[in-house]
Amino acid sequence: MLDLTGPGKGSWLLRIQIACKRRDVGLGSLQPISLAEAREAAAEMRKQARAGLDPLLERKKAQKKVPTFAEAAKSVFEEHKASWKEGKHQIQWWTTLEQYAFPTLGKLLVSDIEGPMIRDVLAKIWLSKPETARRVRQRIATVLDRAYAEGHRAGEAPMRSRLGGYPNSPERTGILRPCPTAKYRCLYKTYGSAALSAGWRWNSSF
Repeated sequence: MLDLTGPGKGSWLLRIQIACKRRDVGLGSLQPISLAEAREAAAEMRKQARAGLDPLLERKKAQKKVPTFAEAAKSVFEEHKASWKEGKHQIQWWTTLEQYAFPTLGKLLVSDIEGPMIRDVLAKIWLSKPETARRVRQRIATVLDRAYAEGHRAGEAPMRSRLGGYPNSPERTGILRPCPTAKYRCLYKTYGSAALSAGWRWNSSF
């Protein structure tokens, strides 16, 4: 509808029900916004309301500046670093993203990052540096989940499809010594088979 405030002056309004409450939503001033444009905007807001969304909230989200991955990571880092007691952890958290994630994801908007992009980042180090790859994966997820919570993404971090088709990371290998005393035999019986299946081997030369 048109809310006139004077001769040739006014604004377009949409009266709509959101969460069982009537709301008047402004669609813009009369002069720059045509009737066709106002109707188009109103139709989009009605569509959002039917889908259970709040058109006003959705408009605020659209007006927000969507950060790049590097900007979002910096925000998360600054917010959490005070809770990390060890300075080493602070350095590692940032440098792993800087070294492995930023070259591919750093300049991309967080809203545009999808599973295959994350997979490409991790694939480069998944076999050669499996522990580092897991940490990078976790930190990417933290950044994207935070972006989702702030309304910058349509969904949470797409981590389930991150490594589809890639082999398992290398298993840990090592040596199992014969049980030195009867005191530890029960532990060997309990964990020995699991260790062997993980790639460990017996050595009876000790």
